[in-house]
Amino acid sequence: VSFVPEAPSGEIVVSFVFDGSGISENTELVAFERLEKDGLTLTVHADIDDTAQTVTVLVPKIGTQATANGDKEVHPNKSLTLEDTVSYENLIPGKEYALNGVLMDKSTGEAFTVNGETVVSDVTFVPETSSGEAVVTFVFAADGVAENTDLVVFEYLEQDGRTLAVHTDIDDEGQTVKVLVPKIGTSASVEGKKEINATEVFTLEDVVSFENLIPGKEYTLRGVLMD
Repeated sequence: VSFVPEAPSGEIVVSFVFDGSGISENTELVAFERLEKDGLTLTVHADIDDTAQTVTVLVPKIGTQATANGDKEVHPNKSLTLEDTVSYENLIPGKEYALNGVLMDKSTGEAFTVNGETVVSDVTFVPETSSGEAVVTFVFAADGVAENTDLVVFEYLEQDGRTLAVHTDIDDEGQTVKVLVPKIGTSASVEGKKEINATEVFTLEDVVSFENLIPGKEYTLRGVLMD
């Protein structure tokens, strides 16, 4: 910048405009200045360690841990609540950020839909520290899920409409919740026989085979005999 001072002492602003989108790691930028007149250098300020000359470019990073009702495996439900806890680094305290999430179907690689609508959620937050956590909550009807489905949460960290960081790994187990569809089959007999003479009290046993249950959870089998 060229200028004509009105007094022996004062201030002048030198502006640098550049594309910083390619910066992939935290970077300290230090401004070196040289004052010239008539092609002669009068003085310089070029201290690489001067914090006053330094601006730090922070590269935000996020990671996610998804659960549904506190579990990694659930069954279809009319109202399923999936919570994605997003850990973040290198944010600027006091600034507003937005997390935008979308549920993906791992088997297809496409967005998971309910009645033709993509399941999305977002949250706006102002971090108090550069690192921390925020929760994005998805509430949706999952009773229409007919086959085992891996739901993977994709998250996008944005500020003022600009995407700062993404976490979109379709194979990340931390981002995944499994919706398991239970199945049962039965085989009834009386003392191993399929035909009996009902001349006395007898015990009919129905052996129920099951699939896609969640180990450690309690279930109930209710049976009724039909004519």
